[in-house]
Amino acid sequence: MRLNSDTANKLVKQLTKARGALLHQESQVDTYSYLQGEDPFKPDYDFATTQAKLGQIGEAIVALKHAINVFNTTTQLPGLGITVDMALVELPILSANVNKLEAMSRILGKTRSTNVAAKTAEYTCRNYSAEEAAAACAASRERLVAIQQGLNTVNMTETFEVDDSVKAALEG
Repeated sequence: MRLNSDTANKLVKQLTKARGALLHQESQVDTYSYLQGEDPFKPDYDFATTQAKLGQIGEAIVALKHAINVFNTTTQLPGLGITVDMALVELPILSANVNKLEAMSRILGKTRSTNVAAKTAEYTCRNYSAEEAAAACAASRERLVAIQQGLNTVNMTETFEVDDSVKAALEG
């Protein structure tokens, strides 16, 4: 079965939800109570079938996540010379850098505040060029966008093979 990364990630979410629902359903019927002298109402529950289904879903999640990890560590983003996993690490670093540099580029060159207790003015001066900060911000933003676009392209167009256990779990 061939999938792209986007579809594989959606299937992981779908299977994780199905597993959670089955676990919840199991917790509702794996025990029963009744009062002394009362005929017990024993809910339908097949331990072996439920465990087999949970195992099948678990195997499919493992197979999908492994295939995604292999894809991420071996697939390069076009024109960027980095793999998907490297890009996923670099994205939050770049985002934080863009935010910091945007804030730095907005700092005024010199500000004045009055210190009432000392009866003097205190000056705060920017210790770097606002133009350099803006240029660094633009460069970081450009790299961020390039990586985001590369990830979007690769995640939607490149496919990889996943284990047949995934198909069985989705059908079962």
